[in-house]
Amino acid sequence: MGPFNDRSQVQTPCGIGHSRLAQCNRPATRRSKLKRTRRQIMDALASKAAVEKWPIERLRPYERNSRGHSAEQIEQIAASIRQWGWTMPILAADDGMVLAGHGRLAAGKLLGMTRVPVIIARGWSDQQNRAYVMADNRLTDASDWDDEMPQLELTHAKRRLRVET
Repeated sequence: MGPFNDRSQVQTPCGIGHSRLAQCNRPATRRSKLKRTRRQIMDALASKAAVEKWPIERLRPYERNSRGHSAEQIEQIAASIRQWGWTMPILAADDGMVLAGHGRLAAGKLLGMTRVPVIIARGWSDQQNRAYVMADNRLTDASDWDDEMPQLELTHAKRRLRVET
């Protein structure tokens, strides 16, 4: 018996997954074809590693990146990586050009890392790469900052520290 007992999915001649107890006596519908296609896409995505570890020297900053990072900010990013680990991979083109994550790349170098997590933008054209860099650099500028929320978070953190000590 499989992990689904007698009701485990099997491929039937019409290509639709049914339980072992079901019969396949109907033609595939548009909905089932879409479901099967979606499943094939998800299976293909799941079979490929979304995040890879690349040698840091394989990555190169995008020479026309419009956003810069001060030494102080790079040190802050490095401190964050030391504290919580590497939580956001670098996005790079097939050839190693960094599309997003220039500050993380600089912080990784500062920390002496030899390999860093990378998501590869496979199959993107040069035009798509350039458009993404511009969009990524500008999207956060359009967001609002809630000045009260950090104060609420600090108050909450202080209360928890008092309770735990």
